[in-house]
Amino acid sequence: MRASEKRSRGKVNLQKREYEGYASVFGVRDLGNDIVQKGAFAKTLKERLPKNQIKVLYQHDLPIGLPLHMEEDSTGLFVHAKVSKTALGDDVLELIRDGVVDGLSIGYETVKEFWDKKLNANLLQEVILYEFSNVHFPMLPEATVNTVKRIHDIAEMVKLDVKEGRILSGGNRQKVQQAIDLLQSIIRDMENEPKQIPVDFSHVLHDIGSFSKKTS
Repeated sequence: MRASEKRSRGKVNLQKREYEGYASVFGVRDLGNDIVQKGAFAKTLKERLPKNQIKVLYQHDLPIGLPLHMEEDSTGLFVHAKVSKTALGDDVLELIRDGVVDGLSIGYETVKEFWDKKLNANLLQEVILYEFSNVHFPMLPEATVNTVKRIHDIAEMVKLDVKEGRILSGGNRQKVQQAIDLLQSIIRDMENEPKQIPVDFSHVLHDIGSFSKKTS
């Protein structure tokens, strides 16, 4: 069984003993040179989730709970987990809330994969998912779930404005500029770490920048 880690700062509810976030992000190259493709989890979620065959672990070792909900969306594998009432569960929830443990990692087995010569990366097309874990140190610190989610939300907002024939407002134009600045910062921080650059971030930056110029 393999593991793939991404930082996932999600929401945590101590009273309900629940948290949510992204266990995996699509289109992002990890340190193992793997890129998870949208649809990779579709079959395993359908087959294993209803049977309680996907567990929530701590550090790929100790069980701490079960998923309440899991689904693929345009960003990645979204998870909503319930942490059991144990001493370890209490500790993990506190660490998540405080931001000490802010990574999620999936434990999986590859079913279908494809080596993309152009990207020089292994594309994961289908996996068997056994668990996702709260972990201390993510493999891709700069590609935070918050960053990906913010960019996705801005893109959806822009598409809605265009679809409904509205002119991009000053406030929304500012959000687009913030997304551009954010992506530029990510690329600058990772230009010396080529294996860690999320796939197509440069293309996204170009597309958003072009759109911003047209609407200014």
